[in-house]
Amino acid sequence: MPTLQMDAFENLGFLPSLTVRTAEKLYERGFISSPYVTGADRENGITVLRPLARRSSVSEKRLYRLISGRVKASASPVKKQTATIRAEIAGIPFSYTWHIPNPDDNYTGTSAQTIAISEKITAPAAEHHPVLFTFAPVLANLTRYATTAAVATHPDMPYSRTVHEYGTALEGVMRKGFITIDSGSIGLTSEGERLLIDLAPYNMAGNILTGQRAANEIPYGTMTGRKAVNGFGKWLSDTVRDILRYTPGPECP
Repeated sequence: MPTLQMDAFENLGFLPSLTVRTAEKLYERGFISSPYVTGADRENGITVLRPLARRSSVSEKRLYRLISGRVKASASPVKKQTATIRAEIAGIPFSYTWHIPNPDDNYTGTSAQTIAISEKITAPAAEHHPVLFTFAPVLANLTRYATTAAVATHPDMPYSRTVHEYGTALEGVMRKGFITIDSGSIGLTSEGERLLIDLAPYNMAGNILTGQRAANEIPYGTMTGRKAVNGFGKWLSDTVRDILRYTPGPECP
């Protein structure tokens, strides 16, 4: 208590009697430990027990903050241990640090452990696809063919005839390895031929390009209008799901 009275007088301007009365009130309400402890096992003296209530008086709040600050100042620092691993791959450094939640008190080493790993391997690099000059005539031919097919097969269905969409679709199929473009012509790769064989029984191209259907030819029903479009979409989703389920995967080497 005498130490607390001196600290309260120097930092808060409290008279010793005010410090005693305020500390006793905090103790009676269960916010701090006994202000009269003298045991050797209480190295930190008076300690806070729980958060202070909002309706406390100004004096109680100020003295509580002073006691809480004394406890934090006298508390031993929390021991932290971390483990860091560093690796250098093709001249590029990589590192990651783990914080050990339950450090070993008997560990006498430093808190930052470093493991250096250097391997002579090739760093990953983005795949580059060169743009061929033959892409332009192929795209022009594809646009002309798709436009003709749109007019001839389904004139009443909306169909985008922009070069950008055709080029994006063609480039995507090429980058996935299903087609090749060489000397102004399109050819199927081995993966493309296998995919074409897998899709052939479903006749997806004919069903998608054929816009005019009789009422009894609409998949999943004979309704027209919005229900017909929804039915066709459901059929298409089921067909694709069926293909993905039964299409054989890549052959193991």
